[in-house]
Amino acid sequence: GSFPHPAPKEILLDEDGHGISLDSLAGNVVMLHFFATSCPDCIKQRPALESIAKDLQGKPFTMLAMSTDEKPEQIPAAFQHHPWIRLLFDKKKQAMQQYGVDQLPQTFLIDKKGNIRYSVVGYRQEFASEVGMRCIESLMIDS
Repeated sequence: GSFPHPAPKEILLDEDGHGISLDSLAGNVVMLHFFATSCPDCIKQRPALESIAKDLQGKPFTMLAMSTDEKPEQIPAAFQHHPWIRLLFDKKKQAMQQYGVDQLPQTFLIDKKGNIRYSVVGYRQEFASEVGMRCIESLMIDS
């Protein structure tokens, strides 16, 4: 689809079953990353996401990692309880449907007003590149 367009307003669930909505993150740029532990490209993507989240801590930025695994216990401990990445679960694939995700990994960059600005499908390093980081930083200043 064309960008920007509003992100779905569905409530997303964290590892404790608590709901989180994008509305509650208004004022933050949000990177929403869909993954599964059975997906080799998803595992390869993880270090780049950790680097982005670490570099942007303390700024108006939130990293959400959306597991599509059916059993939360399948997720390695390193993926859980990460200091800079909030882990969410989409066991019933409802968020995948809402966002139109049909291939993993897929990452969305959502601006401070809740609009999807960019989407990257597959194992790619765009957001972790210098250009990608400038894009994220401009969204933190913008909107």
